Formats: sequence, structure tokens, C-alpha cells
Amino acid sequence: MLQRPHPPEAWAGLLNRLLDEFIHADEAALDDLRELRQTLRQLVDDMQAGGAEDALPLPVLRAALQARLDDPARGGVAGGSINFASMSSLRGLPFEVVCAIGLNDGAYPSTRRPLEFDLMAQQPRPGDRRRRDDDRAQMLDLLLAARRSLYLSYTGRSVRDNAPLPPSVLVAELRDLLLAGCAGDPAWVKGRLVVEHPLQPFARQAFVPGEDERLRSHDAELAEALRHSLQAPLATLPASDDDDADDAGGDDAVAAPRQPFFRAPLPPPGPEWRQVSLADLQAFFANPCRQLLRRRLGIALARDEETLLDDEPFLPDAAMTRPLAARLLPLLLQGVPAEDLPALARAGVELPEGPLAERLLERELPRLQAFADTLRAAQAEPTLPPLGHTLALQLDGEPWQLQFGFADLRASGLLRWRYAPTRAADRLAAWLQHLALCAASPAGVQLRTRWLSSDGEFALQPCADAPAQLQALLALYRQGLGEPLHFFPRSAWALRRDGAGAARAAWQSPRTWSEGDDPAYQLALRGVAQPLDAAFEALAERVYGPLEALLQDERP
Repeated sequence: MLQRPHPPEAWAGLLNRLLDEFIHADEAALDDLRELRQTLRQLVDDMQAGGAEDALPLPVLRAALQARLDDPARGGVAGGSINFASMSSLRGLPFEVVCAIGLNDGAYPSTRRPLEFDLMAQQPRPGDRRRRDDDRAQMLDLLLAARRSLYLSYTGRSVRDNAPLPPSVLVAELRDLLLAGCAGDPAWVKGRLVVEHPLQPFARQAFVPGEDERLRSHDAELAEALRHSLQAPLATLPASDDDDADDAGGDDAVAAPRQPFFRAPLPPPGPEWRQVSLADLQAFFANPCRQLLRRRLGIALARDEETLLDDEPFLPDAAMTRPLAARLLPLLLQGVPAEDLPALARAGVELPEGPLAERLLERELPRLQAFADTLRAAQAEPTLPPLGHTLALQLDGEPWQLQFGFADLRASGLLRWRYAPTRAADRLAAWLQHLALCAASPAGVQLRTRWLSSDGEFALQPCADAPAQLQALLALYRQGLGEPLHFFPRSAWALRRDGAGAARAAWQSPRTWSEGDDPAYQLALRGVAQPLDAAFEALAERVYGPLEALLQDERP
């Protein structure tokens, strides 16, 4: 797929999928991954702004992306009033104000361990260059370069548990030297030298008169929001019937007051939000509240990492079959003989030892082989040239654009698959892509979408009013960027299929993880007494109603 030319928008979707499949970023690499995605998005936007609509080959995109990722930091030499540069470029150059950031313990001076075959590190001699000594010399140059003000910054709190973090040893030495050389109470002197900024930009310390002026914020919008939150009455939650809660708080315990997270809608999204990709629309309807928090408020809620089981499993479950299928299915699609599958499966680390693994293989390998045969037959049809399309829409007099592209269209339509039981999210993702296909109406392509799952398949028939359907969904997207949208994919599908009781069970279950346990829903809907209200039922009808009318699924 990478060897074929694609339009810029299709390249963006393809490379983002590759990032999802091949890169699992830990906490330390999240910023790098975010920067990589932003660079890719900016590159595609610049290509489209420059009128690049033709399909581009991989070498062209690679050269452009590499030029951006390898672009050296600007400002290495002073050339204006404000310069961004490394510390090494300050040597011998005076500046009125010098600001240094990232002076954390372990980051500066660096604590790199030498390589095992580094003979100079194993047998040091007088005169050998030492990186830590160079960093200390750079710190001295930094002090000498500042003529009026010197600003040193480091991360003082842990992002996990808010525990204090020490600064660089060089910063600590400078602070101790200044404390000993200044007259007055050491605590007062330290308060004047060291400023601890609050975590959130909307903290009260930044707006309340009488606080430290160095913390003062000039954001009028945040100040107004804080003023309203302080004036509004607090919403109290009913006392819990949980026995543990009663034991912890006593008979006279009262539930802590909690105020709604959203008291009023946010301002409408500006013009910069009106170019929407199909991937953005899919991510929004998969979890509207998560996208609202992340994109409008900049709140990225971390997902809980998988924890080790406290007991040994005695039944094969999805946690075993999912990684096994992810490793074996590509091999089956490449033509690996079925008789080699048991040995390949046992060679991995997904399965436990003993009879449990053999029982799982007996059950799962025939299913995996049958799914691979079905998928291989469906993919045998040749793909057509990549397609890119932009749909212009009007929302309350505002011009909006929906951009999408397809790199694997076939004459029979669109093929999507996932080796897992069919979920509501699968139907919703297929529906959005199907509407885009019908809205583009490419010549020589049947307007039909087929989705393969481990428990069967479903298909979507042509939609005659696809642009109108996309406009309605884009209007919900616009609304959901300003306030929590009461659309929950799993619970809404349960409502359409099995009624209100099934929707409540999907939203909140005391025995298993349910949709309402998602941290994004819990935060955005804080203070909402009943999320499954009339608006929820109306949105379930608005989103899933047209889908059900065109859905072909023989399964119950």
C-alpha cells in the first residue's frame, strides 16, 4: 500500500494508522508522538493549501516529511530581539533576559551511561572531555550572559501523583548559594527566588487579588469562567448506599458536594475548526465527551494501563485471542500453510502453559483460518486508484468542509474488517465511511460497504441522501465541540436493539466494566443526574436510525 501513490489526505490517514499499529508510546514518548502527528497534519495541510490534489508517491512524501522532522532548531545565532537557541550559542554573548527551561534532575547535566565498548570511559585520563563538566561550564556561561534577569525553569511536580521533584543539581547549588548570601529570613528569601506555578491555567491563584503578582494571568475568558463557578451554588450528590462508604465515613457521613463540570456551553468553534477530516468525525462519534475535553479544553485523560492478573485464568478469553490473532492473521493472509499454525502459535508469548493453551488453540485456530480465507477472497479483487474528496457544507450559515480519502476502493465497494466480535463502534465507523463513499460517488464503484468480523459480517446499501446525512452528523460534531453530547455509542445501540433496560445495563453495570465508567464521560457529565435522558434517545434515533434502514445483517 505504501508503494502506491496517494493524495495528501489519504497519506495522512494511512500514516496515522501505521502509527497506531506500530508505535505504542509510553508516558515519556507521548509528547514526541504528538509532535509527530502534528507535523504530519501540518504537512498535509500545507500540501492541500498549495493545491496538491494529485496522488503523490512515497519518495516525495518521505522527503518532505524528513525535511520537517530533521529541521534543525532555528535561532542558533542571535539575530533579533527574541531568540530561541541552545545554551552553547550563548557563550560570550550578552542578553538582557536569559530564560532556560527543562532544567530537571537527570536531564541537565545529562546522566548518559557510556557504552560498554567505550575504552575512554573505562580508562579515563587527565584531560579527557567529560559531558557533565561541559554542562557545568555552559551553566556558568548562562549566568554570565544574563545582564538584567535570569529565569530558570524545571518541572517541580510529578504528573502521576503530584509528588515534589528536585531540580537539576546545578540549579539546587545556585539556589543554596543565593539563600546563604541574601539577608533576611531564609523562608522569605526562598519565596522570592522560587516561584511554584499552579498546574492549571485557571487556578484561583492566577486571578485572586493579593496573590503573588508573578502568578497573575491576563486571560479574560478563564477569569470569567472562574467567576461564574465561584458564584454558582454547589450540586450535592445523594448519599451512597455502599456499605464500604458507610464504614469509611460513619453514620453521619455526608456526600461531598460536587459541581457540574459544564455549567454553560463553550463558545462556538471558530473558522479554524471548520475543516474536518473523516478521521476526526469517527473519533468524535466514538466518544464525543473525550474529544470535547481533549480538543477544546486540552484535557487528555490517560487510559489505565493493563495490570497483571492476581489469579491464573482458567478459561480462554479475548485478552489471549486478540494478540494471538494480531500475530497470526498477517501470516495466514500471506499464505502460510495451516499445518504450520500450531507451531507458530506456541512460539509466541500470548498463550499460557499447559492444557489451557491447547484448548484455546483447538477452538481458535480453525476460526482464524476460516476468517483469513474469507478475507483473502474478499481482498482478491484489485484496488482502484486512490480517491480524495472534499465535501462543502453549510451549518447555520457557516462554511464547513469534510475531507476524506480512500486508498483501497474496489469496484464492489468498500471493504473493512476487524477480527473480533462486532461492536456498536464497528457499525458506526462503517456507517461514517459508507456515507463518505456515497457522497463522493466515484465512477465505476458500487456504493456498498462490507464489514467482516470474527462472528460474521454485515453490509450497508447505497444511501441516496448521503450529503444530507453527513451534514446532520457534522452539525452534531459542531454542537459537541461546545457542550457534552448525550450520545454514547454502545448504550445507544443497546437502546435501539433491546430497549431502555439494555441501554441502562450497557451504561452502568455493577459487575463488569460499562460505558459509563469511561473517565471522559464521568468528568464531562459530572453533575448530570441522568445522562440517558430524552436527548440521549433522540440522538440514538438521529444517528442510528438511518444506519438501521440500510443495514444488511442476517445475524440476530
